[in-house]
Amino acid sequence: MPLHSSQELLRDTEDYSDFELYLRPTYDFIQALLAQREKVVVLEPSSLKTEIKAVIKAMLREYEAS
Repeated sequence: MPLHSSQELLRDTEDYSDFELYLRPTYDFIQALLAQREKVVVLEPSSLKTEIKAVIKAMLREYEAS
């Protein structure tokens, strides 16, 4: 199921698939990526990758603190 209407499949292998999307990442889109858990890795843009990493690190800090 596509995450966005601009989604295009670039590569499909036995182990992974690469997709390309053209959009401005919104809060809802970032939540949709995070909902995919470990099944999704953001490669680019680096700003989105950094934002996703920051959210995951903040979540981990919350779990380590409890």
